[in-house]
Amino acid sequence: MKKQEAAAALAEFLDERPQALEHLTQLLAGRSVDSVDLDGKVESLIPALALGETVY
Repeated sequence: MKKQEAAAALAEFLDERPQALEHLTQLLAGRSVDSVDLDGKVESLIPALALGETVY
């Protein structure tokens, strides 16, 4: 990957973070701390995957 490509990829990643954070905040807003079920699988560490949602 060339410097320009890397810079473009980083810029795209950083541009997506606010939307991803907002999505996660909304997802977690309706859940209580007691409802978190860590079962030892990677999917349980990512709330959207545990709920079967698409992660952006």
